Amino acid sequence: MYIGTALPKVLYGAEVWYTPTPEKIRKAGGKLRGSVKVTAKLASTQRAGALAITGGLRTSPTDTLDALANLLPFETVIDKWCYRAALRLAALHDKHPLRKPIKRCTRSRVKKHRSPLHLLLRVLETDARHIGTKALATYNPAKPERRPFEVRIPKSKESSKREALAASEEIQVFTDGSVINGKVGAAAVLTRPGKNHRLLHYHLGNESEYTIYDAELAGLSMGLHLIKTEKKACRGTMIGADNQAAIKAVQNELSTPSHYIAKDILHTAQQIKKRRGNKPYMLTLRWTAGHEGIDGNELVDEEAKKAAKGQSSPPPTLPRLLRQKLKISTAALKQVHNKEVKTRWKNKWAKSLRGKRDHQIDNSSPSAQFIEAISNPKLPRQAASLISQLRTTHIPLNSYLHRFKRVDSTRCPACGAMAETVQHFLLYCPGYAHERWALEKAIKCKPNTKMLLGNQKSALALKNYIYATHRFDNKPPSNGE
Repeated sequence: MYIGTALPKVLYGAEVWYTPTPEKIRKAGGKLRGSVKVTAKLASTQRAGALAITGGLRTSPTDTLDALANLLPFETVIDKWCYRAALRLAALHDKHPLRKPIKRCTRSRVKKHRSPLHLLLRVLETDARHIGTKALATYNPAKPERRPFEVRIPKSKESSKREALAASEEIQVFTDGSVINGKVGAAAVLTRPGKNHRLLHYHLGNESEYTIYDAELAGLSMGLHLIKTEKKACRGTMIGADNQAAIKAVQNELSTPSHYIAKDILHTAQQIKKRRGNKPYMLTLRWTAGHEGIDGNELVDEEAKKAAKGQSSPPPTLPRLLRQKLKISTAALKQVHNKEVKTRWKNKWAKSLRGKRDHQIDNSSPSAQFIEAISNPKLPRQAASLISQLRTTHIPLNSYLHRFKRVDSTRCPACGAMAETVQHFLLYCPGYAHERWALEKAIKCKPNTKMLLGNQKSALALKNYIYATHRFDNKPPSNGE
């Protein structure tokens, strides 16, 4: 609810009023620039959300709350928001009124009086002119166009295999995309009875700039090019692809804006149909499940791997769109940026003092593991809050309460030990020996903080132990205490 409802309201229009820190400075760990004070004030909204999610006390450290709630630090969230906005602007089609100002801001280096557009585009490390744009599609529902092909997507892999083996088309084309060692490539194979196969390969580039989806579309484009240049493809013709998303993108291109390669594929298919004229020509675009023993699929899979490793057909033999380097995919840039942001956050948390302490309990943090543990429907909200407070060590035990002069001593009220800490309460206090015996029986091993606070399976057993001790009956925890 916080991510889907509160955060968009807080960050509405941030690409205009917020000055992001350049990505190079952020990666190098330099001093933050931009709207630092604004970020600090707005971070309190995320802190309130993290407190509500975890049930921690208001004295809990913000970085610990973010790690337990699996929420990126707010300064990272707002920079990520601006990065996505910059990508959306860079991907605008050429007819958009902002397209020319974006190109102008990309080319120019303004030292003084930068506009919000200058500030926003500098978060991109990629030249905006090299980023793929969204194709502008128009569709008149009063005059529906007929598809130049038939789409067949069987319900299951088994039915896909049966349909592929029973296919009666004389000309069969199979396409595929592949990613190997961070490299992306695509291939297409045209099979004809009694003749050698025709092959096309295309190496897209690095995985940081292209996705498997781009490769699958490039494969479909080459498949249609093989059909277009095949003289005998005048009757039944089939294209088999093992990626449903690519097939649906081409299918939906008639009504919705989509990938520019999908638009080119549709245009080529219409050209082929028009060129065949009145001949009994029919093109079927069929989903053929991968790795199911379909000969054409297995063959093109090997060829796609060769393309990913660097093999490409001569440019004159490729479709016109693939004779030059493709525009960089915004989806690939988002994936790489998200991965870098999370890795940077995890490394920073692991090096911090609180992070090192928390990794002794759960070395996967920050992750969704703790939230999943306290989100168990069998776990009451009060118990979930207490477990969060035990994890942060900010819980109404005497060692904590004495810091704020709420009690006179740090001694344990159950056994009189010098300090009632989280470890003492969970593992050592003799006053709760009977309850701890039941806990040990439930988790089937000797309890320790890593097992109790870092393992999802121990959450219900820990809840029973907390309730059995009655330690917090007179001090019900709540946010804001």
